[in-house]
Amino acid sequence: MDGNSLRREPQPGDFEMAVMGQEGDTKQMWNPNNTFEVEQAEKQFKEYRAKGYVAFRVTADGGQGEQMREFDPTAAKVIFVPQFQGG
Repeated sequence: MDGNSLRREPQPGDFEMAVMGQEGDTKQMWNPNNTFEVEQAEKQFKEYRAKGYVAFRVTADGGQGEQMREFDPTAAKVIFVPQFQGG
C-alpha cells in the first residue's frame, strides 16, 4: 500500500487529515489503533509539511487549535492549508 491507502471511506473511530488545495479538499482517514495506518498518516503529514503546507489541530468543538509542526497520533482531526506567500 502507498500513502493513498489513507484515502478511504471513514469508519467509526477514525481520525482525519483534511488538506485544502487548489483541487478542493482531500480527506485522509486513519485508525489510531492500526499501527500501519498511523505510520502512513505520519508519512503523509511529513510530506505535506515538506511541500510547505501548514498543519493545524482541530479542537473538539470544531475550532482551529494550535499549529502542528510534528505529527501527533492523538490529534483526531488535522487540517492542512497551503502556506501563504507574499509578493
